[in-house]
Amino acid sequence: GEMLFCVSDLQVRPIVGNKKIENVPPSNYDASTLPFEHLQPADLEAMAAEELDKFLIGVHRGLGGKTAVSAKVMMLSYVEHLALSPTVADSVLNSELGLLMVRILRETKSVPLRAKVAQSLGALIRNAAFISPDLQQGGALVALAGGVRDRDPKVRRRSMAALGEL
Repeated sequence: GEMLFCVSDLQVRPIVGNKKIENVPPSNYDASTLPFEHLQPADLEAMAAEELDKFLIGVHRGLGGKTAVSAKVMMLSYVEHLALSPTVADSVLNSELGLLMVRILRETKSVPLRAKVAQSLGALIRNAAFISPDLQQGGALVALAGGVRDRDPKVRRRSMAALGEL
């Protein structure tokens, strides 16, 4: 047999946010409602490691605190925006913030929050160059696989898309 070659074989298409799979509304957020300083990915790329860690701790506090689900969804939209930078995606995914997102996916009862966490994790995974063993040991794969078995179809689709980005 002879193999056929097509240029499209060399292209990798995103799964997370792919409109052919699911029509996901854009992740908009209101910067004035964020409980931490609103910085752009380029600002974070230019930060020293200690400064970036300090910033991510602030985001962790906001997302992990006793906050309304709608506020947490808004913060996750911001995290998705940060994922556009591969450097920042690496930092976020492999920090305590990434572990918190995995824990939220596993433990929260809120369907919109589970769906948004799965979507945000997928965006981070898609753009990150490295996934730390800590995140793997923190149950990321188990949490996403659990999301695939969720009762809600949005959570299932977004979890499957995030797994597909691995």
